[in-house]
Amino acid sequence: DDARGGRVVTISGVRGGAGASTIAAHLAWFFGVTAGRHTVLLDADLNFGSAALFLDGKPSSGLVAALEAPQRIDDLFLERASHPVSARLSLMAAEVPPNVLPKYAEGAAEKLVEALTRRYNFVIADVPPLPLAFNQDLLALAHQRIFILPPTLAGIRDTLRLLALPRSMRQTGRPILVVNRLGAPNSLSRSQIEEALQQKIDVVIPDLPRRLNQALDLGQPDYGLHGKFETAIRELAIQVASLRVDETSFLRRGWSRLFGWLK
Repeated sequence: DDARGGRVVTISGVRGGAGASTIAAHLAWFFGVTAGRHTVLLDADLNFGSAALFLDGKPSSGLVAALEAPQRIDDLFLERASHPVSARLSLMAAEVPPNVLPKYAEGAAEKLVEALTRRYNFVIADVPPLPLAFNQDLLALAHQRIFILPPTLAGIRDTLRLLALPRSMRQTGRPILVVNRLGAPNSLSRSQIEEALQQKIDVVIPDLPRRLNQALDLGQPDYGLHGKFETAIRELAIQVASLRVDETSFLRRGWSRLFGWLK
């Protein structure tokens, strides 16, 4: 039954400042706008999330209401609780005061994800790996986990800790590993990171701060999707969608035709 619904993908930075929110926003934009697939970006950081800023969207009380009273969740509720960014990209985000811990009803994440996967091809969830019930439930409900790590010793240590977490029955493969800002001053090389982790890195994003920062400040992810960063997001999208095509074929066929096979 899960296979007939949308695909749930969690994106987590192994530590603060790894760039997970930036990558989540651009990946969601790529699926929803460039590829034309029905996509929702779910920001699980209810107090300090930045997805709404990155997509020039609006947080609402709908997400918190869903977590507090999951029995209210239906198609009409989702339509009201989400903010349309484009024709096929929506946003679900909250803006809870920093000193407030939102209430969470047991099983709310499962109810929310079940409803979202009926409505969307892709649910891209920006999930800080915090020991909160909502965050942990989302990580367990994901079909695919993505870990974003900086090219540092601390990034390697925290990646190893997260890789040790048990997988749920939905996750048939290991998490996708993305090194962000490779080549930044005083950073480790790819070979050093892979040797320390004892496994291959799946996607590398080079250090490209200027254009990305401008894109985020403008709330326009398409401004940042150029050059090496666009190539990296495309490569990540292929792996998320479980596609097995070479780069030449991918570019020749085009996004809209290729992603039309998914659903």
